[in-house]
Amino acid sequence: MPDRLLERAIKRRYDTDLKSSFRFTEKKRGLLTEMTNRAKNDGREIVLVLSPAHPAAYIYAKEGYYAKAREALSEFGQENNVTIIDALDIVPGELYSDGVHPMDEGAKLVSNHVASKLAGLLQTSEPRN
Repeated sequence: MPDRLLERAIKRRYDTDLKSSFRFTEKKRGLLTEMTNRAKNDGREIVLVLSPAHPAAYIYAKEGYYAKAREALSEFGQENNVTIIDALDIVPGELYSDGVHPMDEGAKLVSNHVASKLAGLLQTSEPRN
């Protein structure tokens, strides 16, 4: 994608969505809690992956947006014995095909990061945040 089109796509995607503070509403928390409880009741484990964000998202996000998201989800993980894998900053900007989607090389970085964290989980029964 040409630079000017990429810049426009990034601005369109992030300039409005991230202007407010991160909000982990009771509804969102409730849905994740219910999903976690159902999985546990079925003998399964939940692992939440924070999807990669284009580095330009930080330019448009309200200050502290991602820090607050990480904090809220880490707390949720600790309270509910859920593993959180943070992949927000795994993909550098040049490995995105647009403002949202990593190219193959970027996807490999994410996959390798998640696989590495999951492999670590197999060696311990405690969630890692």
